Amino acid sequence: MKQDIITKLENLLQHEDINTASAQIKTIQREYEEAFSKEMETAKQSFTDEGGRARDFVYTKSKEDEQIVELFDKFRKLKKQQTDKVQADQEKNLEIKTNIIRDINDLSKLEVNVSGAIKKLHELQAKYKETGNVPSAKHKDILTEYNKVVDTFYFGLNLYKESQEVDLKKNFEAKTVLLEKITRLLASENVKDVERTIKVFRNEWEAIGAVPQDKWHAMREDFRNLNEQINKKIQGLYGEKKEQLTQNLEVKKQLIEKAKQLIHGTPNTEKEWEQKTKALLELQNEYKEAGHTDKQAGDEVWKQFREVCDGFFDKKKEFYEEAKERYTQAKQKKLKLIEEDNSLKDNTDWQITT
Repeated sequence: MKQDIITKLENLLQHEDINTASAQIKTIQREYEEAFSKEMETAKQSFTDEGGRARDFVYTKSKEDEQIVELFDKFRKLKKQQTDKVQADQEKNLEIKTNIIRDINDLSKLEVNVSGAIKKLHELQAKYKETGNVPSAKHKDILTEYNKVVDTFYFGLNLYKESQEVDLKKNFEAKTVLLEKITRLLASENVKDVERTIKVFRNEWEAIGAVPQDKWHAMREDFRNLNEQINKKIQGLYGEKKEQLTQNLEVKKQLIEKAKQLIHGTPNTEKEWEQKTKALLELQNEYKEAGHTDKQAGDEVWKQFREVCDGFFDKKKEFYEEAKERYTQAKQKKLKLIEEDNSLKDNTDWQITT
């Protein structure tokens, strides 16, 4: 199995885009960690069966284990390199788009050869669209600046007015369609979907460009009003979600108290341990099904619940290890008695053997 894992990892690490292979590699890592834990537990079991004490057990990784760990390290390094490259590319794209905006701004100041300026503008716009993503923190600012210089260019031209009117009409139609999409979004009850989609729509709105001057004020107000309604919608959905998160948190706190009551006192027999184990596992299932909570509060209650459960299972483990050691010692004593019996069975000195 380990050799298969090594082969899979080596093949995946040769993939051109490490992010594409990332999910598979993480799945393999989970499978390997589970297999390694089972393998170590099996070795520990054999060690104690042979008379060794659990606390003295030491498990050494094989060469294959070390090779697998090295391959996982290599994956993390490659992923970081690719992430760094994406960030570097985005910074480069930001520089390119900044230069394009500067060139468009210079075009708007031309007083002669207007047709040449429009041709140059179209070239720069094509180059801007072909240029890849920029850092997300800069996206809105660079796009706003781009639209601003393009609008300045178009409104500054008196010639080619007809062409300009066509573009303005097309932008008006595109923004009208976008307003309809935003209106339909108000019917959604999925807060994450609403947040994600409205961001996309806002970016599209800014990217579309100018509309006819006589339509601009009314359209801007419609867009602003719809955005206010969307924001209220999001706040309302989050309010409902927050209430549900609070309820889920209270349920989990109650389960923690139940768990504490359940494990109070130390069982004396295996039957008692198994009864409490079964009950605790049922509480764990209830905890998992209790639903999401606020992350910070959820992390805290999970920590408390886990500490309660871990404390119980640590004590259970100690109980069974001590019991196992007693069983092993009793077995050795009985085997010794069998040896003594065997040594007497062929002795005919009946007085001594009796």
